[in-house]
Amino acid sequence: MVLVGDAAGFQQVVSAIAEQNVTRTKIIAPFAGRIADRLADAGTVLANGTPVFELVDDSVFEFRGNVPSTDYAKVKVNAPVTVAIDALPDLRVTGTVTRIAPLVQERNRTFELVARVPGQDKLVGGLFARASIHVRKVPDALLVPPSAVLREGATTGEAQAFVIVNGKAERKPITLGVEQPDAIQVVKGLNAGDMVIIDPPVSLASGAAVQVASASSK
Repeated sequence: MVLVGDAAGFQQVVSAIAEQNVTRTKIIAPFAGRIADRLADAGTVLANGTPVFELVDDSVFEFRGNVPSTDYAKVKVNAPVTVAIDALPDLRVTGTVTRIAPLVQERNRTFELVARVPGQDKLVGGLFARASIHVRKVPDALLVPPSAVLREGATTGEAQAFVIVNGKAERKPITLGVEQPDAIQVVKGLNAGDMVIIDPPVSLASGAAVQVASASSK
């Protein structure tokens, strides 16, 4: 004896199983982002839990950088940060400081700063970036190029500089204030209008005659 079932009902069961199997093949990302890497090819049989794609959440990025220990007291959480990316010279992104490491590294006397940066169309992870933080405003600051500052010893804020007086080099002690990559504030030891010597040779001594080179002779 052969048991014959309802053909229409059997077809519905097969369709339901097929639809269920199709739903199991759908992969739904846990968050919106971009695919950074595909870890499996079409048609590959995968075990449960096998990674298929590597996703990147590009709505927000994390900037990490090292800051000199002399600026530890100046940087605050929630302070605004302007981030510049070497590979994207026309792009400037404003972020926020989210974490300041409570430890100064002994090998380079720096501490780590972490900032959140909003995503941009051209911005991708892994790019080399530089950040600047507005610490404070110093009106009428007297600035000199970093190459004019001579440091001896480890005394913070104390240095020396050569100035030209009556055609001769004169070495003066100076007290430093705010330091930036392209300029250093001098709070004591120099006056506005003083002519400083940039990149003075090691052999230069006070009293040595110097000659100022004009811009046209360079």
